[in-house]
Amino acid sequence: MLRRSSFDRLKPTVFVTHGFQSSAQSLCVQGIKNMYMGFHRVNLIAVDWSRIASSINYFVVKQQTIPVGGIVAEFVHFLQVWGGVDLGNIHLIGHSLGAHVMGIAAKTFRNQPRKVGRITGLDPAGPLFKLNDPSTRIDREDGEFVDIIHTCARWLGFTAPIGKVDFFPNGGAIGQPGCPLDILKLGTCSHSRASQFYAESINSAEFMSLPCTSYHDFKNSRNCNLPLKAPMGMPAPARIIGNYFLLTASAPPFALGG
Repeated sequence: MLRRSSFDRLKPTVFVTHGFQSSAQSLCVQGIKNMYMGFHRVNLIAVDWSRIASSINYFVVKQQTIPVGGIVAEFVHFLQVWGGVDLGNIHLIGHSLGAHVMGIAAKTFRNQPRKVGRITGLDPAGPLFKLNDPSTRIDREDGEFVDIIHTCARWLGFTAPIGKVDFFPNGGAIGQPGCPLDILKLGTCSHSRASQFYAESINSAEFMSLPCTSYHDFKNSRNCNLPLKAPMGMPAPARIIGNYFLLTASAPPFALGG
């Protein structure tokens, strides 16, 4: 199968997946795919679990993230064994419940000499997940570098930091700029911003963020470490840790530079 494909083990391999009531044809997955294909030389694999995720029963779909993550792990293992792929060259990206799918997949490799190189959680789903039980969700220890973008905290996403670095654009909560009626729309606009920000970042290092003790301090220019300013999204350096804050525009291009 690999011989008949354009797969190149020397290129970075990026997996991307969707969340609840979505599919690999969604703007979330396609937007990220198109940006990677347009600007970078990678193997890109879209994971479609829409036959499960399309259910209206969130509880049932949430429970299925574990076996779906197991299937993703099996494919990663296949690439290791038959494709000669280095785990450190794999990047798993997931939105909402898909973030947990990728975290669960990566847990399979935590006890190997090397973990999965990077996992990016795009507003990981919060409902029914416990902060003190990382076994069923994405966690900072699942990969060498785990970065999280929060955009709908206190509603559909996690409020607390769960990655090695957590980005909180516009505070990370529901009501992102350009989403004025989000509560009436169940937070879907803010929730989708994480994937939109990440897609734009694939060809932009302009989502500059600052490590601060809180969003309040960030807005008041207090307790922030200016020398550690770093870009959010694809260009985020693996060395950074902690909580980072930034502002964005209300429409594309979202990045404000700085």
